[in-house]
Amino acid sequence: MALLLAGVVVWQVRPWIRVAWVTPERLEAWLQAQEPMVLADIRPTEEFRAAHIGTAVSVPRARIPQMSRVWTPDQRIVLVCRSAYREIHIYHQLRRRGFRHVYCLSGGMVAWARFRLRAAISSSRAI
Repeated sequence: MALLLAGVVVWQVRPWIRVAWVTPERLEAWLQAQEPMVLADIRPTEEFRAAHIGTAVSVPRARIPQMSRVWTPDQRIVLVCRSAYREIHIYHQLRRRGFRHVYCLSGGMVAWARFRLRAAISSSRAI
Protein backbone atom coordinates (compact mmCIF):
# COMPACT_ATOMS: atom_id res chain seq x y z
CA MET A 1 0.00 0.00 0.00
CA ALA A 2 2.80 2.42 0.91
CA LEU A 3 4.51 1.70 -2.41
CA LEU A 4 1.31 2.47 -4.30
CA LEU A 5 0.87 5.72 -2.37
CA ALA A 6 4.49 6.71 -3.09
CA GLY A 7 3.91 6.01 -6.78
CA VAL A 8 0.83 8.25 -6.83
CA VAL A 9 2.72 11.07 -5.10
CA VAL A 10 5.61 10.82 -7.57
CA TRP A 11 3.17 10.80 -10.49
CA GLN A 12 1.47 13.96 -9.20
CA VAL A 13 4.73 15.80 -8.42
CA ARG A 14 6.57 14.70 -11.58
CA PRO A 15 5.61 17.72 -13.76
CA TRP A 16 6.88 20.11 -11.07
CA ILE A 17 10.29 18.44 -10.80
CA ARG A 18 11.45 19.05 -14.35
CA VAL A 19 10.67 22.78 -14.54
CA ALA A 20 13.16 25.65 -14.71
CA TRP A 21 12.02 28.06 -12.03
CA VAL A 22 12.99 31.71 -11.68
CA THR A 23 12.56 33.42 -8.33
CA PRO A 24 10.99 36.87 -8.07
CA GLU A 25 14.39 38.21 -6.97
CA ARG A 26 16.13 36.82 -10.03
CA LEU A 27 13.37 38.04 -12.36
CA GLU A 28 13.71 41.52 -10.83
CA ALA A 29 17.45 41.40 -11.55
CA TRP A 30 16.78 40.40 -15.17
CA LEU A 31 14.26 43.24 -15.51
CA GLN A 32 16.64 45.78 -13.96
CA ALA A 33 19.42 44.64 -16.32
CA GLN A 34 16.94 44.84 -19.22
CA GLU A 35 17.73 41.26 -20.17
CA PRO A 36 15.95 40.32 -23.40
CA MET A 37 12.98 38.11 -22.64
CA VAL A 38 9.32 37.54 -23.27
CA LEU A 39 7.45 37.93 -20.01
CA ALA A 40 4.27 36.02 -20.87
CA ASP A 41 1.42 36.42 -18.40
CA ILE A 42 -0.84 33.44 -19.09
CA ARG A 43 -3.66 34.43 -16.74
CA PRO A 44 -7.07 35.42 -18.12
CA THR A 45 -7.18 38.97 -19.51
CA GLU A 46 -9.23 40.24 -16.55
CA GLU A 47 -6.57 39.10 -14.07
CA PHE A 48 -3.83 40.64 -16.22
CA ARG A 49 -5.66 43.98 -16.33
CA ALA A 50 -6.08 43.97 -12.56
CA ALA A 51 -2.31 43.65 -11.95
CA HIS A 52 0.73 42.55 -13.91
CA ILE A 53 4.49 42.89 -13.99
CA GLY A 54 5.55 46.01 -15.91
CA THR A 55 6.75 44.65 -19.25
CA ALA A 56 4.59 41.53 -19.26
CA VAL A 57 2.39 40.74 -22.24
CA SER A 58 -0.99 39.10 -21.84
CA VAL A 59 -0.97 35.70 -23.49
CA PRO A 60 -3.99 33.74 -22.26
CA ARG A 61 -3.45 29.99 -22.37
CA ALA A 62 -5.59 29.57 -25.49
CA ARG A 63 -3.18 31.81 -27.44
CA ILE A 64 -0.02 29.86 -26.57
CA PRO A 65 -0.06 27.72 -29.75
CA GLN A 66 -0.39 30.87 -31.87
CA MET A 67 2.37 32.70 -29.98
CA SER A 68 4.70 29.72 -30.13
CA ARG A 69 4.81 30.31 -33.90
CA VAL A 70 5.82 33.96 -33.30
CA TRP A 71 8.46 33.35 -30.62
CA THR A 72 11.78 31.77 -31.52
CA PRO A 73 13.23 28.73 -29.72
CA ASP A 74 16.25 30.77 -28.59
CA GLN A 75 14.24 33.48 -26.83
CA ARG A 76 14.10 33.54 -23.05
CA ILE A 77 10.45 33.12 -22.08
CA VAL A 78 9.26 33.61 -18.52
CA LEU A 79 5.75 32.33 -17.82
CA VAL A 80 3.63 34.01 -15.17
CA CYS A 81 0.28 32.98 -13.69
CA ARG A 82 -1.40 33.55 -10.33
CA SER A 83 0.31 30.88 -8.23
CA ALA A 84 2.52 28.94 -10.71
CA TYR A 85 0.18 25.97 -11.16
CA ARG A 86 -0.87 26.77 -14.75
CA GLU A 87 2.67 27.69 -15.74
CA ILE A 88 4.00 24.15 -15.59
CA HIS A 89 1.56 22.87 -18.20
CA ILE A 90 2.47 25.63 -20.65
CA TYR A 91 6.15 25.16 -19.78
CA HIS A 92 6.06 21.51 -20.87
CA GLN A 93 4.05 22.39 -23.97
CA LEU A 94 6.67 24.94 -25.07
CA ARG A 95 9.57 22.60 -24.25
CA ARG A 96 7.98 19.91 -26.45
CA ARG A 97 7.82 22.49 -29.25
CA GLY A 98 11.58 23.04 -29.01
CA PHE A 99 11.83 26.14 -26.81
CA ARG A 100 15.03 25.82 -24.79
CA HIS A 101 14.97 28.85 -22.47
CA VAL A 102 11.58 28.67 -20.77
CA TYR A 103 11.16 29.55 -17.10
CA CYS A 104 8.26 29.64 -14.68
CA LEU A 105 7.98 32.39 -12.08
CA SER A 106 8.24 30.52 -8.81
CA GLY A 107 5.08 31.20 -6.83
CA GLY A 108 3.55 33.24 -9.67
CA MET A 109 2.00 36.66 -9.11
CA VAL A 110 1.32 35.79 -5.48
CA ALA A 111 5.07 35.46 -4.84
CA TRP A 112 5.82 38.52 -7.00
CA ALA A 113 3.40 40.66 -4.97
CA ARG A 114 4.95 39.47 -1.69
CA PHE A 115 8.44 40.20 -3.04
CA ARG A 116 7.48 43.72 -4.17
CA LEU A 117 5.75 44.42 -0.85
CA ARG A 118 8.84 43.31 1.10
CA ALA A 119 11.02 45.48 -1.16
CA ALA A 120 8.76 48.49 -0.61
CA ILE A 121 8.78 48.00 3.16
CA SER A 122 12.57 47.61 3.20
CA SER A 123 13.11 50.77 1.14
CA SER A 124 10.73 52.81 3.33
CA ARG A 125 12.63 51.73 6.44
CA ALA A 126 15.90 52.87 4.86
CA ILE A 127 14.72 56.49 4.77
